[in-house]
Amino acid sequence: MHTTVDTTEKLRILIANDTIATREFLWDILEFQGHKVAFATSGEVALERLRPGNYNVLFLDPALPDMPGWEVMRLAREQDPALCIILLATGKNEVTPMEAARAGADGCIAGLSEEADREGLSIEDPAENLDLVLWQSLERRRLAVNNEMLQRELDAQRVQTVEARQQLEEIQQKVVQTERDMALLNMANAASCELIQPLKVLIGRIDLLMQESVLDGQLIEEMIGLRRQAVHMSPIVHRMGQISSGRAIPQFNHVGLSRFMPREQNWG
Repeated sequence: MHTTVDTTEKLRILIANDTIATREFLWDILEFQGHKVAFATSGEVALERLRPGNYNVLFLDPALPDMPGWEVMRLAREQDPALCIILLATGKNEVTPMEAARAGADGCIAGLSEEADREGLSIEDPAENLDLVLWQSLERRRLAVNNEMLQRELDAQRVQTVEARQQLEEIQQKVVQTERDMALLNMANAASCELIQPLKVLIGRIDLLMQESVLDGQLIEEMIGLRRQAVHMSPIVHRMGQISSGRAIPQFNHVGLSRFMPREQNWG
């Protein structure tokens, strides 16, 4: 990418102006400098010729007979964003460089009077002034195009950054959920380890008391009920440990819980 325009480049220039003297005045200077020059006497003709890449520069009369120069400039810019547009400020179309810049033009040729148009006269040092405005305007257009390109790249980067931030937030949420699940599983594993052995001991002690037949009838019924509860608790505690170890364990609740329970002995 060039940092400045090449001032030795021979340009393709279109002059959109309906005044013969002004066109000839510009043509003499630009052709002498080696540029290729064409004319358009209306906005419609100018837009037909301004296909993308056909011309580097448009010298534009702000007051063409068929449409305002501002409209021609807008449509020309839509067709070819790289086109350099320079407004012609004559006595009948006074435009200051500041007004031209605000309107979106890249430059403005001021100092062309109606007398100069009629008599073929010019401002002082016309070739030097025209050349200076021409290359400064081309540099402004180059910088504007580069800025637009960089702005698009920046916008694309912002979109990617937003998407990346959203993905990061989703990953962070998954990490938080995973850590919460792991904490719950660790709690289940700890509870399983702490409960399974006491339950086994309790069931074994009750079985031993039943075998020795040292209990009366009411106490036997209570022991049977206690043993039944311990037996029902055992597979639940066991499954808590299996879940925490990452095994695929079916979900269950109090409905149909008996299908996970071992068959009881009948102590009646």
